[in-house]
Amino acid sequence: MTQPVPLKKEASIQVLPQEVQQYVDAFVRKITEIEKEGYDNKLIPFSQKESELQMYSQEFFSSMHDKLQQGLNILRKIFEKEEKQNPKISEQASIVTLEKAQRAMQKRLNDPEFSFSDLDRTRPLQELYGLPWPFMDRAYQTANALLQEKRYEEAECVYMFLCYLHPGVFEYWISSATCKQELGKLEEALRAYEMSLLWEPTNPLVFFQIASCHCQGKEKKSCLEALNVCIEYAAQDERYASILKEASEVKQALMQLKG
Repeated sequence: MTQPVPLKKEASIQVLPQEVQQYVDAFVRKITEIEKEGYDNKLIPFSQKESELQMYSQEFFSSMHDKLQQGLNILRKIFEKEEKQNPKISEQASIVTLEKAQRAMQKRLNDPEFSFSDLDRTRPLQELYGLPWPFMDRAYQTANALLQEKRYEEAECVYMFLCYLHPGVFEYWISSATCKQELGKLEEALRAYEMSLLWEPTNPLVFFQIASCHCQGKEKKSCLEALNVCIEYAAQDERYASILKEASEVKQALMQLKG
């Protein structure tokens, strides 16, 4: 289990729409249950870890409104251009699907008989809005293409949009963290990497990236700690032989450095 990443409390947190806030509250309860199940840090009480998870989740969803709109605008621009060039793209994967989902949700919220208690808060917002996986997959591939083109700001916005719609997908979090790290947002990157560990807690690649983040921030001790965990988990799975080799070499080089 990783050590908690220290969180900085924001001066102000945006108020979320009620339907989203209820969902966020349910999401926090879910990830708290996941984290508590395997928590074994005797030095830090779980209540502290729980408070950090609650604070980060609230900050994450509250502070992402602008990025969500940016991510949506990026997807709309790219999707519309692609759909003009290729009219045969499935409607389920098109921007029209998202627009229909938004209109349907707005109509539902404006219904005089609507009650927030009727919302199924156990499901991600993707399902609440009725967005099919073809749309999610196409958006994810679009973000990947932006990342490969080193358009990190745009890619980060799209990944965050996907995290917002379905925060239970490991790939969205680690990809978002990669963008943040490339942009030098090291604290945000560490938070996102830690969130990805909720879904794949023994993935050595995440710990290697955490180590890289600490190295970038010139935090040798934290870097070595993350490398040790990376090596431990990589040694248990032959699929990560290359990561094991690289992490071991990086650790050896760091150990030889003074300071």
